[in-house]
Amino acid sequence: MATPGSEDMSGEHGTVTVLLALLAGTMMTMTAVLVVPLPEGVGASANPVSGLAGNVPSEELTMANHALSDLCISAAAHGESTAAGCSSWGPQGVAYDSGKGEIFVSSGSGNVSVVNDIWNDIVANIYTGGWPESDTYDSGQREVFVANAFSNNVSVIDDKDNKILKNISVGISPFGVVYDGGKGEIFVDNSASGNVSVISDRTDRVVATVSVGNSPGFAAYDAGVGEIFVANYYSSSVNVINDSTNTEVATIPVGAFPRGVTYDSGRGELFVTNGGSANVSVISDATNGLVASIHVGDYPYGSAYDSANGKVFVANHDSGTVSVINDGTNKVVATISVGSSPEGVVYDSGDGNIFVTNEGSASVTIISGSTNSVVAILSPCTSGGASWWTYVIVGVVIAAGVTVSTVVLLLRMRKGSRGAKHYDF
Repeated sequence: MATPGSEDMSGEHGTVTVLLALLAGTMMTMTAVLVVPLPEGVGASANPVSGLAGNVPSEELTMANHALSDLCISAAAHGESTAAGCSSWGPQGVAYDSGKGEIFVSSGSGNVSVVNDIWNDIVANIYTGGWPESDTYDSGQREVFVANAFSNNVSVIDDKDNKILKNISVGISPFGVVYDGGKGEIFVDNSASGNVSVISDRTDRVVATVSVGNSPGFAAYDAGVGEIFVANYYSSSVNVINDSTNTEVATIPVGAFPRGVTYDSGRGELFVTNGGSANVSVISDATNGLVASIHVGDYPYGSAYDSANGKVFVANHDSGTVSVINDGTNKVVATISVGSSPEGVVYDSGDGNIFVTNEGSASVTIISGSTNSVVAILSPCTSGGASWWTYVIVGVVIAAGVTVSTVVLLLRMRKGSRGAKHYDF
């Protein structure tokens, strides 16, 4: 019985009322956190660490701002991006880390963003600076090598903690970078130097420099013959480098302004994207001769080989599309609309998806290799400084805090029941 003048909270009714109140409060708190937008100015377009400027060195603030501004992305199923009015991200190069199931995306902001391929969410940002143009995964060392075009070096990232281990000086304007698993070496195409730097992944030192054509771009490693195929943009040719001697063994004429090269291990062929002639040259690695020329979209750029489905995916920079080539017939079997100015392409063998970087629309399109359909789009936001998973976590934490606080309050009330105001539970 409650004392006269006190509130009746006795028995089971009081317990049920309290539990319902707790549940309602928890749900309301989570809903508020998940639904209510962040205040104006919070997010990629703001300075999220400006309040810390008092005791933080300016260079560390700059790096923190770069990382936080690139952290905000949204993943939308069925190819519908929810990031309207996105700020410039400029993703370009992309590499797949098979050891961790992660995608490394280099962007014009000076960052390399690490994307988890299960949740399609950014898990880390690494500031390399110097306009990182492309990257490659070294499975032997569990490291990612990033070519920084403006700083004339290559950053070595440890994929265990996403920390930069070393910066290696190479030639002028390094553009493409590829891992040679047979030799444990990294081949770096220096666009303005007209040569290729060869780096040992054991010592992180340049062990050879190979002269090639005019403005080498991307390259591909052919594990079947132990050779590197380098596309020379202004020479309209492909140089073939023997990785045992680090010498050029052949020069193959291709289409106009070749940009990317992809090795098809199933067919023993190289697919070369020719930006100026809007086609793809197919080279046999047995003869170093051309076996086909395939018309694609405008200014084909990067490409990737899908070993599970026997397809080559080609990003058409000026068309905003990806052409899908059947490597058995050398014919285009599908054309997929993506973002603006697609450049980098990589195949994720872990989940069978293709990741395409769209430099113009500041996004990454994810394509199913089996269905040729867009399954998600990743892009930075101008508001809301984190992905939706962050809001879920924050909501749960706040809701848990409200619940604990309420329980503590009830226990104190019960403890105080021996005083003037008496409540029977």
